[in-house]
Amino acid sequence: MARRLVLMAPLLALSCHKVPATLPELDAGSEAARTDAKTFVESQPDTEGGRLFSPISAEVAELYGCWFSSPYEYMFAHDGPPLEINDRSYGMLMAGINGILYYGDLNGCAGQLSGQPPGHYADYRPIEALAGVPATVAGSTLPFDAVNPEIISWARTQLLPAPEQYIEGIPVQLAYERVFQRFFRVMGHSLFYLVEPGTLRTEADAYLRDTSRGADGINWLEGHYSGSIPAYGGGRDGTTMTGPMAAGFWLRRELDGSLPACWHGLRDVLERYDSSWLAELKAAHPTASAALDQLPDPLAPP
Repeated sequence: MARRLVLMAPLLALSCHKVPATLPELDAGSEAARTDAKTFVESQPDTEGGRLFSPISAEVAELYGCWFSSPYEYMFAHDGPPLEINDRSYGMLMAGINGILYYGDLNGCAGQLSGQPPGHYADYRPIEALAGVPATVAGSTLPFDAVNPEIISWARTQLLPAPEQYIEGIPVQLAYERVFQRFFRVMGHSLFYLVEPGTLRTEADAYLRDTSRGADGINWLEGHYSGSIPAYGGGRDGTTMTGPMAAGFWLRRELDGSLPACWHGLRDVLERYDSSWLAELKAAHPTASAALDQLPDPLAPP
């Protein structure tokens, strides 16, 4: 599952029936499956008469299983019910995109599957080899990597499992609720907070101007947004992704032009795994909701 998270997650071009907010605990047979070292994926029947999502490929399932083999333990909180996989226990993920990509070694896992191992830290080539498209836009003059919207579209169409699927004997929905929920909620809340007042571009330009003149990026973000975006149980400690840090992601996406693609990727994840929370977020930020709904979707039919 981590793979889809990194790339702001994917959505298959199929309609989605409502996902329950909480799955029941697994039965004894499923608990036994958790200790099986082999990645196990199965698609559950749709009991509501809706359309099933296409199963993820064996390659993608292997990618998810690889990520859970030995991620950096300090990325996870230790309160709340854990997710147990292959005799390892995981709490809520507190890290951000770099944590998923590098400290969870998603990049290395992609390298194993693609035959293109990373040559250095923050080497995107393994993921690019797996996706078949560049992760960033060549020739950008911005002082940070510009996201290529094509890789977001690839993630949306290839990497998002159905909530009812099992990976490593664990329902995908349960893994979202116990490990990945905070990451996506912080990303969602920070975006709606920025868009609601209608000043996103002005703030993005100020962020670029000040950091280009030498201001520390994280200090700038914390100074502008600390206390305004819910912390969701985390604080600034060198490992945890904070709301202001997530806001920085969206300011950069506004500047590099990939915000529409990234928003639709995030929306796909929230609609699939956290639809009730997304509805509440939209209701609390009606201006942002309307503005984001107007952004062009690269995967929309012509």
